[in-house]
Order: sequence, then C-alpha cells, then structure tokens
Amino acid sequence: MPGDNSFPEMYGLPKDHKSNIPLRPVVAACGSPVTNISIVLERILNQCLQFVPAHLENTVEALQCMRSAFPNLKAPPGTIIVTMDVVALYPSIPNNDGIAAVMRVLRQHEGSIDLFGFRTGQVKELLAHVLSSNYFRFGAEVYHLKDGVAMGNNLAPPFAILYMHDLESSLLRSAPASPVLYKRYIDDVFIVWNLGPELLQSFLDHFNNADPNIKFTHQSTELTGSINFMDTTVHVSPDGSISYELYRKPCHSGLVSDYNSSVPNQQTKAIASSEFLRAVRLSSDADTLKRSEEKVEVVLLQTLSGVGHDRCEA
Repeated sequence: MPGDNSFPEMYGLPKDHKSNIPLRPVVAACGSPVTNISIVLERILNQCLQFVPAHLENTVEALQCMRSAFPNLKAPPGTIIVTMDVVALYPSIPNNDGIAAVMRVLRQHEGSIDLFGFRTGQVKELLAHVLSSNYFRFGAEVYHLKDGVAMGNNLAPPFAILYMHDLESSLLRSAPASPVLYKRYIDDVFIVWNLGPELLQSFLDHFNNADPNIKFTHQSTELTGSINFMDTTVHVSPDGSISYELYRKPCHSGLVSDYNSSVPNQQTKAIASSEFLRAVRLSSDADTLKRSEEKVEVVLLQTLSGVGHDRCEA
C-alpha cells in the first residue's frame, strides 16, 4: 500500500582510510515507493553478470585469473600490476546510456535470462521509472538525483557493472595496446601489464579521455613493487615473480565478535576458523601465509581475548 512507504533518507559514511575523512553518500531507500520494483530488476540484471567477462565475484577469483595467466606466478620481467578506481561511479552514470547498456546485454542473452514474466521493453520502462524516481531527503531538504543511481538502491551494483561492461568493451577494442589481464569488481579494476610504462600511460589516458562522466584514478607496482587490491596485497619483483598476501587497511577496527557476548561456542570457533581460512586463500606461499596469519592473530587477540587454544582450534 502507498501509505506503507517511507521516504528515502541520505546519510554519510566516513571514509576514514582517506585524508580529510570524506563522507560516502548513501541513500536509505528500503521501503521507498520503488523498492519492490528495484528488487525485481536487481534479480533480472544479476543474471546478466555471467555475460560480463571482466566481472569479479571476489578477490579469490582475481587471484585465480592471475594464476591462470601465470601458472607458476612467474611473469615476464618488467610486468606491472595496475589498479584503477572509478571516481564516484554510481552518480556518474548517465541514465539513458546506462539503460542502453543494460538492454544490449539483455536482448543479446534474452533466452538465458528469467524475466519473471516481463518483456524486455517492459524491463526498459521499469528501469527508466526507477532511475527517474531518485528522490531523497537530507535534513529538511528534498533532492532529486537526475542522473545515476544512489548507493543504497538494490539496483545500483548490477546497473553499474553492466554500464562499465559496455564502456570498457568499447575501450579495450580501441585501446593502443591490450593488458595481459583485465578484471573488475564493480568500480575497482585489476590489470596485469607487460608492454612497458609508456604504452601503459597511453592505455590509461585512453580510458580517462573516453567519457567526460567517468574518470579513473590509478596506482601501480612500477615504483614500489607492491599494490593493494581489495583485501589483498600483490607483490611483483623485478624478475617478474608474483606473490600475494592478506591486506588490512590501516583503519581496520579489528572488531569481529566480543568473546564475552552471548555467542554460541561453535560460532566463536567458526569465526577463528574462517579468518585463518581466508588468510590461506589469499596467500601465495609459506612466507606470505605466515604474514597473513599474523594479521589474523592480531584481530583475534583483540576481539577474542581470553580464548584459549582449546576454543581457537580450527
């Protein structure tokens, strides 16, 4: 019923890992008039992600792709690993371009996607309706986001992924040179490059000059030999040897679960076990595993203080 809806409210989450601690704008859209439509569209669009070659589900998948490219984790000397981040992706997507990108994938793979009884034309109309209904309140003022999609909308992640797929597919075809590996987790791009720094700069400029709405920041292993991607640190030596380990941001709170809380003993064990299993998955060898486990131990000592070896056994 319309009377059961709530008006979306915007709030900010502090990015305490960045200088000056900027706020990440989030719109609490749960219960808004278009929430149910957004949920249905999210389920349709999520099925399209299997047709996005660059799409990553998680960090482990990125590392598996890198191992496939370099089975012995031995790349040619001079290999550079680059990460790119799209600046403010969600609100930067032009609605019409985003809808067109979604419809191209949807029509191409319509036979493999459950539309829940809708026709593709109706999906397009629903997308346009949700994206034109980006109203939210901040304090006493009401705002309308004319383009893009707000973080907090169910539709936002798959919509952004499909838009970026459309953009990057065109850019990769027309780029002056191609990377060995190009993968992306929503707005975080992971690239393995072995054609030298000059061509790399041309490639980065090519991406940054293509769309006035989409801009990339980037970092590489060229100067430091290591780089952080999501929750992993990847190292590249001058001879091309690659290794990786668990990464924790400096602002990581270290809070997992209070040992003295009313949590079943089995769950406490599972927390410790899953943290160490994560360290194993995100480590390339014995040395990096030791460093990853040390980071996990710090967290567990902070949050599970008083836990003896009998409780922590994985």
